[in-house]
Amino acid sequence: MEELRVHGLAFVVKNLLTAGAQSVRSAPFVSMVVQTMLDRLVKESPKRMKRLERALRMGAMDVFRLHWKPDGDWKDICSTSGRHSALTLIGVNKAGLLGSLFSANVVTAGDIAICLSILLEDIHFDRLCAIHALLLYADDRLCKQRNLPPLIRLKEELRTVDPLTDLCLWAPVPHSQAIVQDIFDTIEGWMAIQAHKREQCRVFAESHPTQKPPSKVVEPRVRAGRMRNKA
Repeated sequence: MEELRVHGLAFVVKNLLTAGAQSVRSAPFVSMVVQTMLDRLVKESPKRMKRLERALRMGAMDVFRLHWKPDGDWKDICSTSGRHSALTLIGVNKAGLLGSLFSANVVTAGDIAICLSILLEDIHFDRLCAIHALLLYADDRLCKQRNLPPLIRLKEELRTVDPLTDLCLWAPVPHSQAIVQDIFDTIEGWMAIQAHKREQCRVFAESHPTQKPPSKVVEPRVRAGRMRNKA
């Protein structure tokens, strides 16, 4: 909080977003820092908290678009370019950061839908990795019924087949096939969790017609290592 007071909003937001894209492990750490900052700020000044939250959300989306738009930075440093380097993974990390910020309630399901739409604009292995990273750090709320259409579209797009070779355009080789399957497994797991939550709410409503259902419900058990979701 001292940094926010001393250096200002723009400086803190830029540093947080830069740190969040540095490695595959940095996104969840930065999101935890963001959550802590927002929790503290809301007690001191709800208006300042909202300003920080909005600045982080808009900044994260701008960083994502700048990298992944069709003529964005990704083309120069992607895994099939002559400039392939350690920076290639930065774009994937930025996608993971967006998913993590969704879990932290900073970006919205609508924002994630925009990110997925941008990534689906060009069939490329790096973009598939970015989709995977984004979902890896998000959570099952993306499969609430109102949020589900973009994920249904995602599954349809990832199943697109080349009519000449009969191979999946997004997953022509075993490694990419494994990533696509993990994406499908994640979505199916989230759908199961959401269905379980809806059923628990229905049972609660029938048993306690005058009370609101609990804000959190117990999630069904899923395969270890697949899901890391919050209620």
